[in-house]
Amino acid sequence: MTSRGAMMLTPTQLFRPMPLPRLRRWLVALSAGAVTAAPLQGQMGASGDPRILVDTGSVWRTFYTWRPSAQVHDHLDWREAMRQVRHSAGPPVGWRLPPAEPPRGSLSIQTGRPGGRWGGQDSWHGSGYDDSGWGRSVGPFPPPGTPLAARTLDAIRLRAQFRIEDPAAVDPLLVELEYVGGAAVWVNGRLVGWADMAEPTRRLEPTAASPYPAAAYRAAGAVRWGAEDPFLRRLGPVPIPAPALRPGTNTVAILVRRAAPTEGLSDPWRADRPMPSVHVARIRTEARVERGRPVTPPPDWRAYAASPLERIAVSWAAGNPLEPPARIRLVAPRNGPASGQTLLHATIPIRNLRAEMGPVVHTTSGNALPESAARVRYAAADGRDPFDLLLDAPPPPRETPGPRNPVQPVWVTFDVPADAEPGPYEGDLRIEAEGLPALAVPVHLTVGAWTAPSPRAFQTWLGIAQSPDILARTYGVAPWSDEHLALVDRSLGLLGALGVNTAALPLLCDVVGNADSLAWRILGGDEDWDFRPAEAYLDRLAAHLGTRTLLALHVWNPSLRYPAADPLRRSRPPQVTARDAVTGATLPQPALRFGEPEAEAFWAPLIEGIRRRAVDRGWEASSLVLAQAFDARPDDGQAAFARRVAPYAGWSVRTFENPPVPPRVGDHPAAHTATAMPDLPLTRGEVYGWEAPWARTLFPRGRLGDRGQRRPWLSMSAPLGLYRTVPEMSLAAGYRGLDGLGADFWSTSAGSSGLLINHNQAEEGLGLLSAVPHLLGRGHDGPVATIRYEMLRQGLVEAEARIFLEQRLRHPERRASISNPDAVRTLLRRRVDLYLTACEAAWLQAGAWGLWDDRAWELFEMAGRVQAQEAAP
Repeated sequence: MTSRGAMMLTPTQLFRPMPLPRLRRWLVALSAGAVTAAPLQGQMGASGDPRILVDTGSVWRTFYTWRPSAQVHDHLDWREAMRQVRHSAGPPVGWRLPPAEPPRGSLSIQTGRPGGRWGGQDSWHGSGYDDSGWGRSVGPFPPPGTPLAARTLDAIRLRAQFRIEDPAAVDPLLVELEYVGGAAVWVNGRLVGWADMAEPTRRLEPTAASPYPAAAYRAAGAVRWGAEDPFLRRLGPVPIPAPALRPGTNTVAILVRRAAPTEGLSDPWRADRPMPSVHVARIRTEARVERGRPVTPPPDWRAYAASPLERIAVSWAAGNPLEPPARIRLVAPRNGPASGQTLLHATIPIRNLRAEMGPVVHTTSGNALPESAARVRYAAADGRDPFDLLLDAPPPPRETPGPRNPVQPVWVTFDVPADAEPGPYEGDLRIEAEGLPALAVPVHLTVGAWTAPSPRAFQTWLGIAQSPDILARTYGVAPWSDEHLALVDRSLGLLGALGVNTAALPLLCDVVGNADSLAWRILGGDEDWDFRPAEAYLDRLAAHLGTRTLLALHVWNPSLRYPAADPLRRSRPPQVTARDAVTGATLPQPALRFGEPEAEAFWAPLIEGIRRRAVDRGWEASSLVLAQAFDARPDDGQAAFARRVAPYAGWSVRTFENPPVPPRVGDHPAAHTATAMPDLPLTRGEVYGWEAPWARTLFPRGRLGDRGQRRPWLSMSAPLGLYRTVPEMSLAAGYRGLDGLGADFWSTSAGSSGLLINHNQAEEGLGLLSAVPHLLGRGHDGPVATIRYEMLRQGLVEAEARIFLEQRLRHPERRASISNPDAVRTLLRRRVDLYLTACEAAWLQAGAWGLWDDRAWELFEMAGRVQAQEAAP
């Protein structure tokens, strides 16, 4: 359709995988009289019409609800419906059906509910409702070009505010919508209009909109650019009655729900008859002002509520200036972390910013957390649009002469002491900036009764490779100097807080981000190898990660398979770093291939030297595994050679397979596997990844949202909700955790931007070693945590709470501590239900994952009750 000469793409077209022209949005304008609009700061609508209050281009708080496909007919049983949710032809490996069969047509798996523990007394469409946990975006909704899994999107809820000084002067105030599905509109909690659905009530909303006629499906199969969408419906213009308005700030809430199945269509998902998704194409709220008076413009300096799962862009507008004051709400167990953020916005550069956390006091007992429990940091960008780094000092002020004004996220992270008193705590985040009034953002922290284990005791597997070489190159320090070792300490210290289980030791050049090997071949000396770099690195691994870590010795790549005379060999052989005993200069030297003459004399002293030094520092010899950072594996002869020089060491392999038994290297089963791009076999049954008999881990490389696939890909742009949930997702899929992540693999690594690449592998054209990003950021004086790091840290603690409960369910002698095992099973299955439905929807971030802290609170409370029962005499 067209609007004022601008082409509007139809919802059917929006979800096609093709380039989209730039949409012209309806924007907001300020009234010069009785009406104050809630605009994008610094922007005006193309028409400059002062009558428009809020419209498609306004900043809306958004909440998306997901559940299985509505195309459940009487002739389909619920098992087929669950397969539709899976988007696959049949059950994947590990799939188990629920033990009880629900009524047909009653499937409803939601990512969250609009209410939550902090929703306030009003329903979600009332003016007193707290929507600070919702996402925020401008329309249309969902945004154009988004890879939407349309089958599972059930409803869209939107909230925005506008200001009227004199409601009697506005006659009339009209609202109109264009949408797919059915729609209803409330103003200040009063229903003012609905269409294509049953009349909503305060406590009951329709479960589905009116079905579309079969002709709409046939027409949709032939829709072309610029054509009228047969699924597009309209509401209004609807007059808003004067009693629904109030002087000052008013709230408009919109619900759009998907249509019910159409009778007689046995296959509405055929390509020529696409299912209509839920969509809001246009919103327009217009006031016709007859009389009025000037009003004060919205404030130009304030703090907005922002979920920590919300990825904020540097160039983003902050939000609706009429929103309620910001607050930060957090949930954490004892001995666990929690992070929250607020978004500062100003119409001038924010200079000399300073934020500090005041006393955080228990609301009942008056006991305060120690000052060291809270840490305030400032989000910054590292050459990319989204804020990602977390810095102790604010970044330089951003000059913004264009239409967007400066925004600055401020993060508060709590590390709750193990002996903290459970219950609610309150405090204020105090914010000051040059030339601007002081702000105080209330902080509400709820501490659960469960005490989380320390990171070194985590049972969720986590493998993250760290690169000493990249640190030296990034900060321009001499390798293995005191300055370099201080950077290594800082990087490994951050990894230690995650409970990392796997450490990479490159014994070849140009692997896992390191140009040099960790041990140097001595040329012209009395000894064969110089182990000083390895010794320094092992010392720091033991100090920060502990000696339970698996030491992955990178000793093989595909070049080692071929003899030197092989005409098919396309690249130089693998190399080690050599040091001249006389000059001290280092240079690369070819490594002997496994099984060649004198190869044993070359490799045995190297591997034995690493083993002896690791054992001296507390590692078991079995903690050493031979690693190759490739999909290829040694042949039988090379595997037998490795077994001779390192009989105590298993193999660590990357694989695209998902076998029920570990893959083999020669005649030796792998001790550790990292499976790339699997379909996660999430189940509603009882699958305990922590019980895997070997270190079976998930390598989160893949594509999120592929049709028919559930492949979590932790890319730089992956939703923060995915970082927080993927540890528990891996456990529910039968893995022990994650592996193959990068710590500080920044753009100095083989010309890549944040991807972990093997230099020699890149020369051979063999592709990426890993498609996952770095978790640490480039601070001014060393590596720092990122927002993604903090979300992964919280997700690991939630995974540990799941393991805690599952272990009590699993073992009869420990089950006595659970007074209601069915309630525990139900809670854990609800969390898996979320993943079953929301995996492809993760791009919606905070809006898709709902009020995730509600779910974390339920988990910690349940674990706390079980833990207390165990401790009772």
